Formats: sequence, structure tokens, C-alpha cells
Amino acid sequence: MRSSTPSIGGTCALRGCDPKRVLLGAAEAVDWARRMKGKGLSESDLRLDWRDLIRFKRSFTDPVPQNREEGFRQAWIRTFHGRARFVGTTTIQVDEDVFDGRYVVIATGAKPRKLNISGEEHISTSDQFLELESSPRRITFIGGGYISMEFAHVSLRTNRDVTVLHRGRRLLEGFDPDLVEQLSQKTQHLGVRLIFKRKSRQLKEARSA
Repeated sequence: MRSSTPSIGGTCALRGCDPKRVLLGAAEAVDWARRMKGKGLSESDLRLDWRDLIRFKRSFTDPVPQNREEGFRQAWIRTFHGRARFVGTTTIQVDEDVFDGRYVVIATGAKPRKLNISGEEHISTSDQFLELESSPRRITFIGGGYISMEFAHVSLRTNRDVTVLHRGRRLLEGFDPDLVEQLSQKTQHLGVRLIFKRKSRQLKEARSA
């Protein structure tokens, strides 16, 4: 897995919307081909090749930090990489460089919330999922939000064993109940196990058979 060191570009371009669209677009193409079997297509046993898909995804995300910094440079915005610390009210030191300004904006972003359960070190975040070198044969998503559902359906198109574990009574609790019910039924019909009203309390490292 690649380093998780933050890069200039932001979540959407590097670890969110854009790379996710690449995966979802490929999964949608596989889904359409499978549903068209006997309706004009004779071959429908397509599946996602994870390594090729991630390689293709990186062709979009890898150039972003350098391109973004070049855009900053052209706009006369200087960038610095290093560990920053305050050495005065509005004075910041980054390695050996010291900067002083009238205002300082701290925009560090957010981190995934910890579950505080035994075995939490075995959990991968959504950022790490987008950098997996290979797709796990079995995968469980904790939580029934839209990111879990998107990744579950992508994994399903790689012919993986997929489970979604949700502590609530239904998926996507902030969305229209009727549409969510249709999605839930279709998701289960495709082979995803949906487990509701269960809270994760402990995780153990899986052992190969």
C-alpha cells in the first residue's frame, strides 16, 4: 500500500469524488454488460480487474499534486512541505523557514473517527481502500452509508464475497426510505449480505485456510 502522507490536491481529487468515479464507472460498465446478456450481447461474464483498474485510477490522481503546485506557482503562491509549528502569535516555522502574517488559517482536514474497539488496527479506511494493490477475496464494510454501498457494489463486480455490517435498522438512513428499500433488495439479490442492528465490538485478523 502506498504512503498516506498528505499531498496537495484535496480529498475530492485524490481520495474521494474523482477516483471513486473511475471505480464506479468501471463497475457500471460491467453491470450493464451482465444485464444485456441475451439482449444483444452474447458474452457477459465480465469482471473488474482490480490491478488494472487501480493503475488506471492512478493515471488521474498521481499527476494532481504536481499540477496543482504548478498552478499555485503560476499564481505566485508559494508552497512548503514539512512539519509546521507556531513560534509566535502569527508566526509559523516549517523546518528552517519562518513565516509571519497578519492572519493564519489552519485547514488540516479531518481524520476517520476511531471505533475504540479491540482489533481496530486491522481496519482499512476508505482512503486505503482506494490504494489496495489487490482486492480481498472477502470484505466486510462497517457502516451502511453511501460510501460503503458504493464500494460494496464495486467489490461485488470483482466477484468478491461482500458483507455490509450496519448498526442501524436500514441503509442510508438520511435518504428516501422507498428508494433505499429498493436498493437494499437489489443489493441482496446480487449477493451482498446485509446485516442490520449489529454494532462492531471486536475484530480479529483473518487467517488463510
